[in-house]
Amino acid sequence: PLFRSKRYFLVVYTFMGNDLAIVPTPAQDITTALFKLWDAVRQSGQNDAVAVPVIASGPARSGLSRTTLVKMIMLTFLTAHATNPVTKGLDIYVHPSDMKHVDFNALKLFLQNI
Repeated sequence: PLFRSKRYFLVVYTFMGNDLAIVPTPAQDITTALFKLWDAVRQSGQNDAVAVPVIASGPARSGLSRTTLVKMIMLTFLTAHATNPVTKGLDIYVHPSDMKHVDFNALKLFLQNI
């Protein structure tokens, strides 16, 4: 088709306290949210490639490095995809201001050893 509609899958992985302050997000909650994301993409993504930003690096206060967060995105995707294909492609976007906080050599080594 000449014009393709875009689909957006939104992930919620944090909680707010009674004082409306954001509560730090445990890694397990991020992992759970990512697996639920891959399930939603598998069911409704029409096998289109998906683009995902590095999540949980800002106000969510996960305490994890951006490199670790990218690894979590990759590992959960690959795990979900191994059981039942999720989509034909995954692009992970790193915001330009975060580039200096991501160890791309470590990510390359990580992927080579999976």
